Amino acid sequence: MATSNPQSMGDGAQKVATANNTFGLKLYQVLGSERDDNLVFAPLSITTSLAMTYMGARGKTAEQMEEVMALEPLGQNLHADIRDHNAVLVCEDGPYNMRMANRLYGQKKFTFEPKFLDATHELYNAKLEALDFEGNSESARQAINDWVEEQTERRIQDLIAPGVLTKDTRLVLVNAIYFKAEWLYPFPKHTTQEQPFHLSSSKKITVPMMSQTQHFGYFHDKSLTHVNCKILRMMFKGIGHANKLEMMAVLPDSIKDLAKLETTLSPSLIQNWRSKTKMAKVRVTFPKFKLTQDFSLAEKLNGIGMSDLFSEESADLRGVSTDDELFVSDVIHKAFVEVNEDGCEAAAATAVTMREKGVALFRRPKPEPKIFKADHPFLFFIQSIESGAIVFMGRVKRPQPN
Repeated sequence: MATSNPQSMGDGAQKVATANNTFGLKLYQVLGSERDDNLVFAPLSITTSLAMTYMGARGKTAEQMEEVMALEPLGQNLHADIRDHNAVLVCEDGPYNMRMANRLYGQKKFTFEPKFLDATHELYNAKLEALDFEGNSESARQAINDWVEEQTERRIQDLIAPGVLTKDTRLVLVNAIYFKAEWLYPFPKHTTQEQPFHLSSSKKITVPMMSQTQHFGYFHDKSLTHVNCKILRMMFKGIGHANKLEMMAVLPDSIKDLAKLETTLSPSLIQNWRSKTKMAKVRVTFPKFKLTQDFSLAEKLNGIGMSDLFSEESADLRGVSTDDELFVSDVIHKAFVEVNEDGCEAAAATAVTMREKGVALFRRPKPEPKIFKADHPFLFFIQSIESGAIVFMGRVKRPQPN
């Protein structure tokens, strides 16, 4: 894992954040529309792993990736900007823990382009480890999963399921992210009580709800057509010093309006919410929850315009290897997040498998406390304070505290 970088983000950071958030919100619309329950994934993990893949893409395959991932504004400094942006977030010896790691697993004796290996190593610190997919794909699968577990404190287990890797697998690109931090203002445990959480206008369940009155970033947005919502920005310990991340929760005023709110999501709207929050005294009621989800993203990415990458006939990955034609067989993603009285823990991993073919946050608080009672479905984002890049995001429709 990389060590923390004390420097601030450069000019390219905002471009990285905008591309990451644009791509992440595209995926959110697809993933969210296919299910009617909780959702969690890590856009920054998916962006980073696919950016490594893009490094080896050529022709129309590269053009489609540029379009879907909104990479064109980053220009020639794309990979260096992603590296620098991500490095600033990393911290392993401060008041919070944020780790990122990349790794390449390639078929032993298979010929990869030296420029590709050198660039992924230099810009993503992704070392190549040789495995024998042809002779023992199950052993290779276990080796990759073991590495992911180690990088994520065992929060991401069995990233790659049995049968995903075959004797035709030639390369697996993996990104892993782990985050854990304490709240700047922890929720007193004695105030946590079983309270109703409204699943809909007619259904409710009882869940552990945390509560406290403290100063948070707050904004009540009444400008959206038919959807008013409250924004809460909760800080982690170390903010203003080493900590570079925060959690933002978005709560529709109406129990039934989450779906409407989701259709309005855009990078500019999220940035607008962040810019309009002001420090205020807020009475917060918030559920404890723990979510774990995994996805196969090949079909989803194909559906939003990245089709050639997954086609045996059309994929152009000559930058990875010119000896044999390769295509991406799948993009596998798994994410975890837990929120409790002490703070937040989150982890994610993304694997791209290739086969051979055949801010200014604080202002003077207002004296009267605001109310932020998350007793019905809401959105959450774990973001970079400086760039606004979404590291983790999702929605809570049914809190699962255990």
